[in-house]
Amino acid sequence: MKLQHLPITAAVALCLAAAAPGLAEAQIKTSTTNTTTTTEVVLSLGDSAQNFTLYGLGPVTSGPLGAGTYGSFDTGQGTCSTGSGATTCILSGNFSSTVSGIGSGSWTLTTQYAGTDGPLAGPNSPISQTYGDNPSGNLKQADSITYRDLSPSTNVTLTLNTASGTLVEPMIVDGQFVKGAGYSFVYVQDACSGTAVSTCNIYNVGITKGAVDSAPGDFTAEFAYTTTTGGGGGGGGGGGGGSTGVPEPATLTLLGAGLIGLGLSRRRRQIAR
Repeated sequence: MKLQHLPITAAVALCLAAAAPGLAEAQIKTSTTNTTTTTEVVLSLGDSAQNFTLYGLGPVTSGPLGAGTYGSFDTGQGTCSTGSGATTCILSGNFSSTVSGIGSGSWTLTTQYAGTDGPLAGPNSPISQTYGDNPSGNLKQADSITYRDLSPSTNVTLTLNTASGTLVEPMIVDGQFVKGAGYSFVYVQDACSGTAVSTCNIYNVGITKGAVDSAPGDFTAEFAYTTTTGGGGGGGGGGGGGSTGVPEPATLTLLGAGLIGLGLSRRRRQIAR
């Protein structure tokens, strides 16, 4: 919780003096020193316990790099369930943190969108496409993805559970990435099924309708982490000193080269940015 000391106004001080004319003049001081620091955190979350699944929808002719042949996907973001008119998908795992103020613990990436549907079974699941269109020229770009279409009902939240408490960071709100927030991952190992592809990789799955690539991912999250250090106060209502870490919604601009928060690469632990 962020604490703020409010100074007593001159008008209040005059009223107090008028109520007790016999009292000696009192000095009322309020001293507060607050330092707020916002740091862009890149936190390695490690492998997910659930599969991230790409269902190939076939080629599309436009993308981040202009006209070309891009792969497209219906995107299954973990283990999904339906209920109360909505779909909820979960990815989770354990992480070791070296970030000051954020302890190690467990993480959950929760995706929710309207409709009791799932990948290939309804209109609101996330649709993605390859970032690049030329695997022979740049496999890293062609084997990375970015969201193509997010329903306005889509919300994605990262929850970090640590010994010191729970940190909740919104990633996507109402179909839009929160400024300064994002997540990416690399497949631990591609695992293809469905319609056969010549080589099991993201690009080939994307341009082949009915092909599937599904495996755990090695995740990385990015968000702005704000800490506030509160100073001590003097007489007349001053408070004690202390330092409190206050996680807040991200406020910084995304770094990277246009992957809008979601990137994949066939090579383990190589984040496509």
